[in-house]
Amino acid sequence: MSAKQVYRLPDSVDAAIAPLLEPLAVAVHAVFERAPVCSGNVVAVIGVGPIGLLSGKLALHAGASDVLITGVAADRARLDLARSLGMIAVDVSEADPIAALRRVALAGADVVYETSGDAAVVEQALGLAGKAGRVGLVGLCHGPATFVTTPAVLKELELIGSRGYNDPTWCLMMRLLPALAPAIMKLVTHQLLFEEFEQALGLVERREGMKIILRP
Repeated sequence: MSAKQVYRLPDSVDAAIAPLLEPLAVAVHAVFERAPVCSGNVVAVIGVGPIGLLSGKLALHAGASDVLITGVAADRARLDLARSLGMIAVDVSEADPIAALRRVALAGADVVYETSGDAAVVEQALGLAGKAGRVGLVGLCHGPATFVTTPAVLKELELIGSRGYNDPTWCLMMRLLPALAPAIMKLVTHQLLFEEFEQALGLVERREGMKIILRP
């Protein structure tokens, strides 16, 4: 590793945020560099994992008027966390996300971020996008995705791949970090001692935690 790839945390930021910086960099690349949000945009995020939540929060920071984020029934705690971060959270097992979005923006979202990596929801991403909207494909799909391209053609959508991050992304993230750190730290749901790692693994397996910090 080159010394140029080492970044010093701002003095005002809790060192516990360090494990969140890699997923945050993925979200910064998507929201600020690949499919940027403009002030007043309506944004939809598919997936309520760390990258989805961070993308939604960054979209609000960039000036989005509303951010709708989707999850499933097992994500109840994560959906509650999304609400506490200022997003409109939709459990897709109980409500139609497109109908929920139309209550905020009848024409659809200006920007959609697909962060789940679920091949089955790509078509939903196209449905959430409004005319001339942008769909950022962030999640890694490990199987073939089949979807009807007609909505993308008729609405003249842009499908934009967003792969990880690069060096300028980290420089940008460090400038954003002091203002965003308090919100980002909400994703740390548990802080345990290192010898309690088995308890931490159990929390992850039961989906009871978002990010778990092990301290020495």
